[in-house]
Amino acid sequence: IRVVRPYVVAELPKWGAVFDKLIGSYEQDDFWSDAPMVRGRNKLFAFECEYDLRLWADRISFFLGRWHDLPAQLLIYAVKGDTIIDIGANRGEFSLAAAAINAEAKIIAFEPNPQMAAIFKRDIAHNAIRNIELRECGLGDREDELTLHVPFINSGSASFGGFQSEGYDVSGIPVQVGDKALAGTRPDLIKIDVEGAEGHVIRGAVETLTRHRPVIICELHNVSSAVDVAAHLTSLGYESELLLRQKQTICNYLWRPRPTA
Repeated sequence: IRVVRPYVVAELPKWGAVFDKLIGSYEQDDFWSDAPMVRGRNKLFAFECEYDLRLWADRISFFLGRWHDLPAQLLIYAVKGDTIIDIGANRGEFSLAAAAINAEAKIIAFEPNPQMAAIFKRDIAHNAIRNIELRECGLGDREDELTLHVPFINSGSASFGGFQSEGYDVSGIPVQVGDKALAGTRPDLIKIDVEGAEGHVIRGAVETLTRHRPVIICELHNVSSAVDVAAHLTSLGYESELLLRQKQTICNYLWRPRPTA
């Protein structure tokens, strides 16, 4: 850790190859099975997070010294929003970045996975952050209580739609309609990362999107989800550009309202 982390944090030549060989993905989780919990400081925004080095997603953030999705974080600077909505907050790295960039902004984060929400709450308290409101629920197009499927290889990839890898279920997770949950807010930026349920989130927030025209960052996981999202946002007067391609089927898109004539 003492040798590898400084090299990767500095993003020196071939740091990615060093990471892949010495730290690895979920396929190397067995090697890290006895690794400790550690705290690491984010090199961009100076907040500290607690990381479980047994989990590959935590190892990425700890050894890199930042959340991997740099374009999404840098977009916060450009939007300069007073109200930022984080739907599918996971362990909260996007929200923490937003809070650090604009201490006057109000960040409302939604995270249905109790395990991730607990980590997020500890990091909010540890960093004495006052402008993040965490709501432990999902958003969709109808009120419900659903079963959340949590894969062992990445608890941050929990979904309401199931998964192919082994995992466990958490029942009775509340889901709220987006427009109702966001009533009274004027969002400037919305980030959506909900593991395939993006269409449900957008359909449940049509009134909010139509009235306030926020910028949207949306992570898409498969072709059907991408088609669904594109159809709805295009009909609402949005246009898109690719922000980040992580894999062939996982992409982050930026959606902005089309300029009016």
